[in-house]
Amino acid sequence: MAIVVSVTTAFLDRTLKDSPEARAWLMSDAHSWLSEYAKWLHK
Repeated sequence: MAIVVSVTTAFLDRTLKDSPEARAWLMSDAHSWLSEYAKWLHK
């Protein structure tokens, strides 16, 4: 559950606040956090 909250929060920060920190985290660390549970795709 913590993984979903972390990724969702970063996604919303990136999307709504245009946060550079959230963007960097989503581009680098999100994939490793989700690897066992989900697939992270960039479009």
